[in-house]
Amino acid sequence: MRAEHPHEAGVPEQGSDDAHREAAHLLTDEVRDRLERIGFTYGEILEWAEAYLAAEQSGDADTFLAWIERRERNQQESLRSTNF
Repeated sequence: MRAEHPHEAGVPEQGSDDAHREAAHLLTDEVRDRLERIGFTYGEILEWAEAYLAAEQSGDADTFLAWIERRERNQQESLRSTNF
C-alpha cells in the first residue's frame, strides 16, 4: 500500500453527507495508526474513508484497508498495461 490520495489511484472523490462524513472520521480513527506508519497523512486517510463509504456504504477497518489495496493495485496494473 502506498500513501496517496484516492484520485491518484483512480478512485473518484465525492462529497458526502453528514452521516457519511461522521462514519468516515470514525473509520479514519480506527486505521490511522496503521496507515500513518506507512506514510499516509490524516487527510489522505480521511479522503480514502469518504471514497470507500461512498462506494461501499459501510464496512469495517480490515475491509476498508483491503479495499484501498485493491484500488491501488488495479491502478498500478492499469498504468503498466498502458506503458507497453
